[in-house]
Amino acid sequence: MKDIEGDVPETTNELKILEAYKGPFNSGDSVTVAEAFFLQDDQYVQIEGYTPLVEEREYILFIEEGLKDESGNLVYGISSLDFGKYSQEGEVASVDFTTFNNVNELSKYDFIKEDPHHNDLYNESKKDVLRKYY
Repeated sequence: MKDIEGDVPETTNELKILEAYKGPFNSGDSVTVAEAFFLQDDQYVQIEGYTPLVEEREYILFIEEGLKDESGNLVYGISSLDFGKYSQEGEVASVDFTTFNNVNELSKYDFIKEDPHHNDLYNESKKDVLRKYY
């Protein structure tokens, strides 16, 4: 976990861009992306129900320029948190986060909200995004 300016705890990951659709990126570029979660005393702490990216899974991400880290490198954020990331493999669940014992149990999901309405909105968005970009 790294803290960036503003003392907002989050997890940052370096991601490789496979294909860029818009913005200053090219295929093969690496970008540091902040995710709205962190681990504290081996406990997963999420911000606004955020579900983390899964290593080795391909995503379509909508990112926006954020702050610089302590080394001066630009860190990007995922736009609209969960509504800014989509994969073909991830599932959607209508459950409470407290039903999960650790972060590894979240790996099969891209989106988890208790409110089924939010899940319906996400599924509609996901369908549109995947149709457009895959």
